[in-house]
Amino acid sequence: MMESTAEPGTEGKQGLGPLRHWAIGSAYGFAFFGSISISLGQLFQAIMLVLAIIIVIQHWAALRSSPMLWVTVGFILYVIGRGAAAALLERPDMAAEQWEGTGDWVRTGPLPILLVGLMLAASGNWIRHSLGVVVTWALGFLLMLASGFSLSELHAAIFEGHRYMEGVNPWIDGLKLATLVLAALALAPALLGQTRGWGLVWRITLWVCATTVALVGIVVFQARTIWLAGLVGLVFLVPAMLWFGRRELSAKHSRTVGVTILLGLMTAAGVLAASWDNIQDRWAAGDQGEFLRAMITTPPSNWIEELPSDGQAIRAAYLVTGFGYLMERPMMGYGPADPRYLRFEDPDLPEVLEGRQGHFHNGHLEIMLRFGSIGYAFIIMTILLSINEIRIQLRRNHAARFLALAAAAFLITFLVASLASANLNRFRVEHLYAIMLGVMWAAAFARKLGWDHIRPTVPPTRSNEPS
Repeated sequence: MMESTAEPGTEGKQGLGPLRHWAIGSAYGFAFFGSISISLGQLFQAIMLVLAIIIVIQHWAALRSSPMLWVTVGFILYVIGRGAAAALLERPDMAAEQWEGTGDWVRTGPLPILLVGLMLAASGNWIRHSLGVVVTWALGFLLMLASGFSLSELHAAIFEGHRYMEGVNPWIDGLKLATLVLAALALAPALLGQTRGWGLVWRITLWVCATTVALVGIVVFQARTIWLAGLVGLVFLVPAMLWFGRRELSAKHSRTVGVTILLGLMTAAGVLAASWDNIQDRWAAGDQGEFLRAMITTPPSNWIEELPSDGQAIRAAYLVTGFGYLMERPMMGYGPADPRYLRFEDPDLPEVLEGRQGHFHNGHLEIMLRFGSIGYAFIIMTILLSINEIRIQLRRNHAARFLALAAAAFLITFLVASLASANLNRFRVEHLYAIMLGVMWAAAFARKLGWDHIRPTVPPTRSNEPS
């Protein structure tokens, strides 16, 4: 039987009082306006920060044992300490850059995830509002794309093979579109399964339109990394849905969900068929197959000398060069400032990278260059805590389970995509992972606060030990 997302009672509402409405409003405002305006998104993030501090103070007894809280605090303190050491002791000539990087990274990483998680937990019904926040984020993002839409650019991208660049960042916005497709697929049973009448018609129409726009965007943005990362996420999600959602997909009202997903698959097939020549041309640029074969068979130490000097080989050179810098300071890195200055000061920079101004094109490497393996350990802990909560929610009923699948598919896609770009500390990326992982942290916080009314579908094993 499908669990209800009706209000679980008044315990959560009584525990927060008026703050509950502020928490709900700030979470939805952050989700919707974060894609449209960075300033408005950061304003709502600041409101969430104030509310989070109040919630933690009021419910310290329940939250003080939360590992998510302490990982966030630990990361913030480490970033501040590392930034101070770099600015005052190691590179006082770059003090301004180090302090600027410190400010950027304090608000990055686990903090935005914690803020969204606490707001959704404080709502009194984290499942309902998690679904609402994800849908609200999708609507805000699609509105942002529509505001800068160019029909002529789209026509050239579809029929002439040009890359659509009008007002978009192909990697960031491509990642968001891939996330939208994965979330739409994962949440279809939760969003459509129990709706009837005209409400169902509108939801199906919106679902199909959103996935169509997202699929077309993924193709015309021509971000090959996003194609690969999205495919990996999809390969995980489809069998996971068939297994973990088998009860809901075989339930009484599953035909509606099945028909909707079928419409989505037909749309995807049509988009791919119409754009297949362009996709092949983009993938073949620089002979990707030969490049990947050479990259696998060539020792990393010889990549710079032996790989061809096309765009992908240059990224391999970034990786080799950055890894060399990391080996000089593996534990604590070089500080929060943008690490590309290391190349500018390197007298032995490989010729293929001379004059290039780009970042290191690997998010994992850039974190370690800034903060070393100690700082990266906090990111790993953030990921592991999210994975653990996904594991817990997969044992629960209906909507919680599909939210976990959406978060898992996003996390896999994001980690793969970050192998070829470094945008973790940009607000538009922070906004995305804060929402998609925040829905899982919300479940953990709701459990800690006693505001989680969902029970596992698998009863716990009885213990033979005396109580």
